[in-house]
Amino acid sequence: MEALSNTIEARLKASAHNRPAFTPSLPVSQLNEKWEAVNAAEKERETALYAELGRQEKLDQQAKQFASEASEMEGWAQAKEDYLKTKEAIETLTQAQIQVSVWKAFDEELTASHNRLANLTKLANQMTSENYKQSDEVNAKVKEITDRWAALKELSEEKRKVLEADNETETKKEHLRVEFADKAKVYSDWARETLDVLGDHFFGNSLDDVTNHQAELLENDKTQKAANDSKKADLDGVSKALEEAGATDNKHTNTTASDVANLHAQVRLFPSPPFPQRLICFFFEIGSRGLRQESECLQQRAC
Repeated sequence: MEALSNTIEARLKASAHNRPAFTPSLPVSQLNEKWEAVNAAEKERETALYAELGRQEKLDQQAKQFASEASEMEGWAQAKEDYLKTKEAIETLTQAQIQVSVWKAFDEELTASHNRLANLTKLANQMTSENYKQSDEVNAKVKEITDRWAALKELSEEKRKVLEADNETETKKEHLRVEFADKAKVYSDWARETLDVLGDHFFGNSLDDVTNHQAELLENDKTQKAANDSKKADLDGVSKALEEAGATDNKHTNTTASDVANLHAQVRLFPSPPFPQRLICFFFEIGSRGLRQESECLQQRAC
């Protein structure tokens, strides 16, 4: 500014037109001060504009990030809500255990997802602190997702209780299946062994032998029938418990309640003692006595 003023002044003096001297309204020093002030204001304005541009670009980036993250979280929440509201068909202990494992994996995932919720909340707070023009919408979305996460937690607890109940039920059914299989095998072995013993029993060769053995036979028959009824009743109790629990299959045995009933009937109805053999012995004895009497009569007549 000083140099420009000197140049103007020198040219006026050198002019042939006798022009008046150059006298600016403000001294050069003040003009310099004002020029510097303008430059400073311009610089300040430029800095402010760049700062605002940076803020807007940052907010735009944050808004896109927020929208993307919120959309992903809502999609994830929807899928998990569908899972939590679905009642799986569970018919075996293995299926129940698998579903419990699936729920545990989900619960871990839900717990970990709270970090995403915290980050989303933090991002919304940053946008609000920067006076984002749609802060109200952003904060409303955060509240909506937060409430949804709380609902997921409640649904998860309900799911856990249902699955644990299913697992307990299937565990009970499996124990009953194993118990029935074990007792059915023991009973089947006992019944067949008993039938073999009854079939091979020897009662003597005379009516006296059979008669003398009758008390022991009746007592054995009473004991066997009592044991047969007791074992059958025990199995019937397990079979009834299985039926009440809804268990219609048993991979641990091929023996059914009907098979048990048939074995029980065979043991109960088996003739003990076997009457045909007793009758044969009886008629054998009568015939022997008759021959002896006839021989004695012939001897007396001969005399």
